Amino acid sequence: MSDRIAVISEGRVIQCGAPEDVYENPDEAFVAGFIGISNLMEGVVESNGEVKLASGQKVSAPLPDDLARGETVQLSVRPEKIALDDLERGMVSVDGTVERRVYQGVNTQVTVSLGEGARVVALEQNTYRAASNDRWEPGTKVQVGWHADHCLVLR
Repeated sequence: MSDRIAVISEGRVIQCGAPEDVYENPDEAFVAGFIGISNLMEGVVESNGEVKLASGQKVSAPLPDDLARGETVQLSVRPEKIALDDLERGMVSVDGTVERRVYQGVNTQVTVSLGEGARVVALEQNTYRAASNDRWEPGTKVQVGWHADHCLVLR
């Protein structure tokens, strides 16, 4: 393992840094998608510090100071940072519908539709769901949530 990594695209260094920093704080959407799975949700910056998703739902996000109202952005949230239904106080939340689930042993990958073609992937530890009849089923309505500081706003 290395203590520094570089993400290169078309012969250009896009981002270089410690593995944890590049994974948790990608500089742009290419890096977020290249290093692991990342949920990229397109939206438009609102005047009150919120982003309106394509589904029409509005979410709070830590917006960089230089973003203007009406700018199109991508919200990036890693799958392991997303909670389903069991949301903690203060989490950003949106409504969704389970599309599919894939059992992966240690965890289950759950794909949730947010409407208008937007979807997110959540990774849920299988620690608490011992039986298959206690797992998410397609068609189930859920609240999808994450902490605002786990969300990055990318141009």
